[in-house]
Amino acid sequence: MVITSSEIGKVFDAINALSNEMKLQREALADLKSSLEDLQEDVKELKADKKDLLEQIEMLNSASSSDDGTKIPPEVSVSG
Repeated sequence: MVITSSEIGKVFDAINALSNEMKLQREALADLKSSLEDLQEDVKELKADKKDLLEQIEMLNSASSSDDGTKIPPEVSVSG
């Protein structure tokens, strides 16, 4: 069996093409991982905001049920 230099060249070209494709996939996965980490941080912030809003709603509900309804709680009053 005789292997020619052109066949060896084709093998190396195929290896290089595969290596380049793997590099592109590695970069794409790194970008995806970064985006996922950013989304996870955003979700954490949204959950914290939701918790704060629920606490404020609970405070407003308890304030409105404890007075006679004639006062506006300071959390919702608008000063001009």
